[in-house]
Amino acid sequence: MRRRLLIIGLAVLVTLAAAHALLWRWATERLAVQTLVQAEMLRAQGWTITLGAPEAEGWPLAARVRFADVTLAENLAGLPGGFAYHAGAASVGIGLLDLRHVVLGFHGAQHLRVGQTAADFTAALTEATLPLAHDPQMQPVDVVIDALNVVLPDASAVGVTALALHLDLPTTPAVPFSLHVKADGIDLPQRLPVAALGPRIARLELAATLSGPTQGTLVTWRDGGGELGLQQLAVDWGTLSLTGSGAVHLDARLQPAGRSTLRLTGASAALDALVNAHVIDPRGATTAMAVLGLLQKPQPNGPPVIEMPLTLVDQTLQLGHFRLLRMPDIVW
Repeated sequence: MRRRLLIIGLAVLVTLAAAHALLWRWATERLAVQTLVQAEMLRAQGWTITLGAPEAEGWPLAARVRFADVTLAENLAGLPGGFAYHAGAASVGIGLLDLRHVVLGFHGAQHLRVGQTAADFTAALTEATLPLAHDPQMQPVDVVIDALNVVLPDASAVGVTALALHLDLPTTPAVPFSLHVKADGIDLPQRLPVAALGPRIARLELAATLSGPTQGTLVTWRDGGGELGLQQLAVDWGTLSLTGSGAVHLDARLQPAGRSTLRLTGASAALDALVNAHVIDPRGATTAMAVLGLLQKPQPNGPPVIEMPLTLVDQTLQLGHFRLLRMPDIVW
């Protein structure tokens, strides 16, 4: 009896293993076919795309297909130089225990060019996660990048310990585009004057939305209630801590107009650091601190906060009732 049960158990295990192997093979083949189909669709729209031969991987918990030597490029209208991206390899996969998401991975040395600006970079992890379920209003995308190292054209480098990006891409005009970015541990090139505030930005976080019609001209966007909203801005950099929010739209002359509020702590020490690095002169720092001191508000727990209400109306940037500067015309 025990022998019979053992044989039945082994048969069940073998059957499950075979079914799993067939599922994994079917899934990797489908991923490869769908990726190649999408590449052909983009080529038909004018994109230049190169992919190496697909290689299945990820057994046993994931079905994943890797393509070596991946290039995407297009000459975008209105962008001299166009767009180009290259990665040593890229992968597309799904977890066999979680069939709700597809994961795109980018591996090895990478190169990005947007217009005339280009940079080379590497990362320990670069993944984008998209849900497989169709949403009639938006397409959410989550991107995670760890240990990012960007080499700039002048050979200086910017490092980011961790970068997380969430996008909501609207599929209907009624839904705004939204973006949330959080970067931890941004190491700056020492050659930058602002590095006097500190060689590392401990945290940078931004949440924004873009509402209004996405088809048509800027006039269409303006008349349709188009607005760029900044729901959250947070920066921790050396002694300086900054938070803020605001919104920008286009006025009757198609010039930016809007309002924002910034809140600062540690401004005095930050100005001293800039003076010591000869980024600003002491007289200018004294004047700036005198103006900011008028906006300073004591806090029951913690250092005083400088609250800066900024408005941009008729191309004039104002801090409260003080006119700061006249903005030049933007020719679209």
